[in-house]
Amino acid sequence: MRQSALLVVLLAMGPATLSAQVAAQGGANQPRPPVGGVTGPRAPGMPARDPSSQPTGSAILRGRVIRADTGQPLRRVQVRAMAPELREERTVMTDEEGRYELKELPAGRLTLMASKGGYVTLQYGQRRPFQPGQPIEVSDGQVIEKLDFVLPRGGVITGQVLDEFGDPVTGALVQAVRYQYLNGQRRLMPSAGGVQTDDRGDFRMFGVAPGDYFVSATLRLGFMPGVSDDRFGYAPTYYPGTPVSSEAQRITVGIGQEVAGIVIQLVPARTMTIAGIARGADGRPLANAPIMVMQKAEDGGLAFGGISGGSSTRADGTFTVGNIAPGSYTLQARSTANPAENAVTDVVVSGGDVTGVVLTVTRGATARGRIRFDGGMRPSDLRPGDVRIFPASPDPGAMLFGGGPGTVTDDWTFEMTGLSGRRLLRFNTPPAWAVKSVTVEGADITDATIDFKGDDVDGIDVVLTQRISEVSGSVTNTSGAKITDATVVVFADDREKWTPMTRFIRSSRPDQEGRFKVRGLPPGRYVAVALDYIEPGEETNPDTLEQLRSRGTSLTLREGEMHALDLKVAAGL
Repeated sequence: MRQSALLVVLLAMGPATLSAQVAAQGGANQPRPPVGGVTGPRAPGMPARDPSSQPTGSAILRGRVIRADTGQPLRRVQVRAMAPELREERTVMTDEEGRYELKELPAGRLTLMASKGGYVTLQYGQRRPFQPGQPIEVSDGQVIEKLDFVLPRGGVITGQVLDEFGDPVTGALVQAVRYQYLNGQRRLMPSAGGVQTDDRGDFRMFGVAPGDYFVSATLRLGFMPGVSDDRFGYAPTYYPGTPVSSEAQRITVGIGQEVAGIVIQLVPARTMTIAGIARGADGRPLANAPIMVMQKAEDGGLAFGGISGGSSTRADGTFTVGNIAPGSYTLQARSTANPAENAVTDVVVSGGDVTGVVLTVTRGATARGRIRFDGGMRPSDLRPGDVRIFPASPDPGAMLFGGGPGTVTDDWTFEMTGLSGRRLLRFNTPPAWAVKSVTVEGADITDATIDFKGDDVDGIDVVLTQRISEVSGSVTNTSGAKITDATVVVFADDREKWTPMTRFIRSSRPDQEGRFKVRGLPPGRYVAVALDYIEPGEETNPDTLEQLRSRGTSLTLREGEMHALDLKVAAGL
């Protein structure tokens, strides 16, 4: 959680945001803006809402984008406005003078992001890498000028991937990864790269945000047709040449710096085969079914290299997947007749081939329920398509397949199919709405899991409310002056609520007026603390929260309460 010295350099760059998209592999450098009115985080891959319901307003945002090194205007920079009020992002390109204008924006709390190839992607108001940007509070009809960005050139990492003989390796996947606390675990996440080596084994990653990284190279052989008699392959390897992440050498990339000469020598490994049979729910062999093999990371989650191999079943349901390096894997078989039907099992590949794997496809469970409204009246300003429900896994590192987002119909009922394993029901709603309760047969499961073991679950009762709590105020320094470069974390006083996917932890940054706003916390006792800096994700780390508890301000929130709170900033951990 220490900040490297290079982060301080960014403070002189003005209101610029260095960011990373955590949600997407290979581009995990751009944090999304906080989402209001959401019970739990927004699900990756959520389908877009109906664009015809996209709200419009009369607010206008204007600014300019310039180069950090020369001060010259940057043309054709994509500037995006994101907010819970916007069901789709608004985008615009800068002109020849580097200027942009975003029009017809609704009132709300927006986040701006600027991106251009070869430059570090920035959010407005962020002065450190991998930190959320500063929100912009906009009222209807307001015009805000001088929302300027200073874009630095991205860093570059270049090098070569070699085999054990020193010969170049073509087609190896190279990524820069860094540790991040995510979903209850500190794990390596992709932050840049996703590039393949060329015919000379060379690679070049560009647009890299300043920071500390590990560089990995992976050569996948598992998709070669048939089963090779050659049992030779390579383990995923970290720079300079180790399959163990704890032995990897860290590299530091400064602003616009090129780090050259990163030579990774792949570690040879004897490959094995995984063989077995896939059956349908009726016990019959499953013919022509796709088989996917996904490597697991050291912490038990899906490795950032993604799919390691695959094949398809024969007419008799048998399958063989070759060229698999030693490690832990998850196998999945999916029915071609019904993609919601799948089978999953874990396999460890070590000293020899793995045989006798049995994958029995099941349809998964179905969950059905109804949405009601606090007070009983159906709202006129909320449509079923504005509410999305998804079954999330509360288990760190768990890989659950099947069970996509639920669809809410016109009569406010919903259904989710293909469910298996332990799931938390989480919801995306417009900012004016939040989930008050989720019950099944009178039992409160708002923050409890449902274990889907094949039986359907009916009668899920969801109550939405507009009585949403809000904690707001300002952050000041020791001299009493308002500051905007801070992060406010509000978390439950009860440690039992510091769980993955919790509703009881929220964070916010002050807007352009120095005001922070935290919405949607359930009723209860909380601790609020303002920090000059906290690594994104650390606000959900129980060990971090335990350290912050004694430094914060205690408060009690009641349903729908608006709580004013002014905080003194404390030094980061």
